Amino acid sequence: MPNRYHKSLFAIAISMLVALTGSIFVTAQTPSTAITAQPAQGNIPAQQDTAAATAAAHLTLERRTIDLGVLTGDTIATATFTIHNDGNAPLVFTSVFSDCNCTVADYPRETIAPGTTAAVVVSFNTRGRLPGAFRKAVRLRTNATNHTVAAYVTGTVARPIRQE
Repeated sequence: MPNRYHKSLFAIAISMLVALTGSIFVTAQTPSTAITAQPAQGNIPAQQDTAAATAAAHLTLERRTIDLGVLTGDTIATATFTIHNDGNAPLVFTSVFSDCNCTVADYPRETIAPGTTAAVVVSFNTRGRLPGAFRKAVRLRTNATNHTVAAYVTGTVARPIRQE
């Protein structure tokens, strides 16, 4: 009984500490310390400032899902996703990851200029997979305004044919 009681008191104490810390942080930020925006100075026109501030990459997939069809045996099937940089700044991949080790993506390591396209090649390995339908996601994380975009490969792993 005392053990549960002590754990409860500890949890309450931690909660109160977190709440107290948050209130101290909020009260430390008074309106008197707020920084007000100053007009831009120098020879740079305001139009260029706003254009530079809105420059961003935007990733678009030509197709979001590619069906690999029916796969038999120990097969590695590939799908190529065409990506477009529809933004006005270079596109850079920060990471690419998938649902499992059976799905791997090869993606461009160099920057993708605005208005250009590139390819992401996704490979799906049927080894060790149970028969039936599959849908695997590959998440493309970039510096674009839409930071993470998912692409999908689908298909069916066929039952092995028994030969007697």
